[in-house]
Amino acid sequence: MHRYVLSSLSALAHQRDRRLSSLDRTYLAMAWGTGHAACHILFLFLAPLPLAAEGGGTYYLSECHEMSFFLVSSINVSAIGGVLLAAMIIALEGAISKDWRVIVCAPILHLTASLITLGNYTEGGCVPVAIALYVLCIASIAFSLFLVRRQILLKSGYY
Repeated sequence: MHRYVLSSLSALAHQRDRRLSSLDRTYLAMAWGTGHAACHILFLFLAPLPLAAEGGGTYYLSECHEMSFFLVSSINVSAIGGVLLAAMIIALEGAISKDWRVIVCAPILHLTASLITLGNYTEGGCVPVAIALYVLCIASIAFSLFLVRRQILLKSGYY
């Protein structure tokens, strides 16, 4: 699908005597990643919102007394959104460069983020889980930026 969209946009740009740059491809990958992250955010954060209608206040889990369920959900969802956006950039940059090792990083990041969130079910695990998710988010964004920079430098002949 991504290759089809890229080829269509390249043909359209070629008709107008322009070309699709590496930055344009990165923006397109970010759009795919944002859509992927938005679907997960809708599922992970908005699905438990009916819990708020049950009582008069917020909802606390027995495993995590220090933060409310909705605060933990919003922290986790924001970090997972960053991971999924970066994972889509990584997967599509790997597909463009035809490097299967880079392509495999995307499902590994997705699986790692989902397994880390299971730590919320352990006693007092919500704070370490939030920290671990943000570390994974920052690392995956840094790796995606490295790949984009490498691709731009390869196109310009500096790498």
